[in-house]
Formats: sequence, C-alpha cells, structure tokens
Amino acid sequence: MTSVGPWPTSEPGHKDGHKPSATSKFYERTTTNHPTPEPATGQAVKGTAMTSRTEGYVPDKSYPTGEKLTLADAHAFALVGRDRAPMPIALGLADELNREAHWSWGWVPQQADGEEIPHWTHFDGHRHLVDVSIESGNSRRTHDWKGYDEVRGWCRGVISIDGITCAEIDGRDVLWVVDRVRSTIPKLLNLDPLLTEIRAINGFDIGRHVGLTGRKVYYRDQPATIVRTILDQGCVMIAAEDPAGFREPEWRSVGYDDCHEVKDIFLSPHIWWWRN
Repeated sequence: MTSVGPWPTSEPGHKDGHKPSATSKFYERTTTNHPTPEPATGQAVKGTAMTSRTEGYVPDKSYPTGEKLTLADAHAFALVGRDRAPMPIALGLADELNREAHWSWGWVPQQADGEEIPHWTHFDGHRHLVDVSIESGNSRRTHDWKGYDEVRGWCRGVISIDGITCAEIDGRDVLWVVDRVRSTIPKLLNLDPLLTEIRAINGFDIGRHVGLTGRKVYYRDQPATIVRTILDQGCVMIAAEDPAGFREPEWRSVGYDDCHEVKDIFLSPHIWWWRN
C-alpha cells in the first residue's frame, strides 16, 4: 500500500504539517473577524446567575425606566389555590434572562420579622376558572288525560366561571350536551360584560368597566338597558328605554306579553352590548 504523508501547508499557526479542516478554518475566521461582544455593565446574560425570584422579587414596569411594579398597577384578578383566593395581576417586564418579553405577575406579599415584603410571582395560569358538570338520568312520565306512560332520558350541563353559574344546557343526548358545552365556553369567556359582572360579584371588581346590570345595550335595533341578571339560567332582563316599550318585530303575528321588558340569554344574537 502507498502511504500518504503529512499534508504540506504554508499557513501559519498549523504545526506538524497537518491540514486544517474546513470547520476549524471557518471558526478561526469568524472568531477573529467577529469577536464575542462583552456584556454591558449591569446587563444579565443567559446562562449566568440572576436575581432569585423566590424572595422579595419586584419586577420592572417597563424598560429602560427601571420603575418597579406596585399593587396599584394591578389590572385584573385571578383565583389561586384550593381556597381560590383572589390574586391581583399586573403586567411588567420579564425577569433578567427574558428581557425581550412581558409577563403577567401575581401579587403575593411575604412576611419577614412581622413586616410585609412586596413580592411578585410569574403568573402563567388561568385568568378565569371554568368548572363544568354533566349530569344525566332517566325520568318516568305519566299522564292520565293524554294516556301515556313512558321513561325518557335527560342530560344537563352546567358551566360556572370563577365559581358563578352562568349557563345551563339541557338535552336528551349526552354527547350533544357535551358538544354544546364546549362551544359555549369560549363565547362566555369572550363576553367582557359578563366577566366584569362575575368579578364584581366575587368582590374584586377594579371599577374600570361596566358589567351587566345597568348596562346600555341595543335589543334588536332598539335602545334598552339591562335591569337585572339571572346568572344560573344564563339570562338577563332587558327593559326598553322607549316609554311605549319595544316595537313588535314585523315577522311576529302576535304581540309581546310584556312589551316593556323581555328576557333573553347572554349569548343572544339580538343583544348588542357596546352602546355608548
């Protein structure tokens, strides 16, 4: 066999006549022309030590002002723990290793030597807790006058948000009720007036929005006001602002039983919630 000798090279810095690989030449070229920049004074670098977020951590409001979050910056609440205690939520900068992002922070003050120390925890939980219960059964029905005796199946789905029942769905087929529950939950969570009403009922309304009761709306094309709510049925009572009451729709052949006040569900397509 013919032996292949060492590779000759005229490039400096390569001893013993070994030919440099393409990878090593590329690394030498890139590190020589583009040295790794030194971090600015006080700037955290990924992979290095950072401020502990387990004791007395207070995040910044925004960059680069350096102002710290306070309880007055809370814009929402979330229920936390087995007892579902309300936790104030505020928006601020992420920690030192994630400065390009904004995080939600939860207010959980700590106690030290009998004094309260401000502390915020990274909040990545559910803004609103949704509970669903599905119940089914069979009921016997008899009627002497109509002459029937039968057993019929039934099913009921109940949706609660933050512990407040706000929708009930009845049907005979379990899978149909489950499907309706799944499609109803995102609609309820996107109905801001309902969420504001729930926050007020739970006692931690921040007073920046109007809930359901007293809200100015349009019912069909007519100005109206929500006068009260029936949360466990997912309904509201709507009163006409016109002293003459609601105008009868053209497609109806008979008038309203009470043309001054009507009952309808939260998700009715006839309610327009954002009337000035």
